[in-house]
Amino acid sequence: MTQPYFSVGEEVILKSKDNPHLNGEYIIEDLKSRGLHMNPFKNNDIINVTVSYGYKLAGIDPRDTSAGTGYFSQSALRKKHQPPEDNESFSEIINNIKENLVVIER
Repeated sequence: MTQPYFSVGEEVILKSKDNPHLNGEYIIEDLKSRGLHMNPFKNNDIINVTVSYGYKLAGIDPRDTSAGTGYFSQSALRKKHQPPEDNESFSEIINNIKENLVVIER
C-alpha cells in the first residue's frame, strides 16, 4: 500500500463534490487506511475506506457529512502550500511546488 499523501496535523483544503457546503481549509485530525473500521461517532457502525486513505478533518461534525462518518477520501483534499518567504525567488517557489507534487490515486 502506498503512503498517505497527507498527514495528521497538516492543513489542507477540502474540495468535496458530495459535501460542497463544507469546502474550506481544515487540519487533519485522523486518518484511516483502506479497510473496515469502527465508527467512533455511531455505535455499531462501520467506516468502509474503499480507496487509499480516509481523512478526518478537525471541526467537521460527522452528522453534517453525506456518509455520516466525517472521513473524506484523499481525492477530496488539496495540498495547502504555504506562502513564500519574502526573500524567495519565483524559481525557488516553482521548484518547491514541483518537489512537493505527488500524483494522487483515483
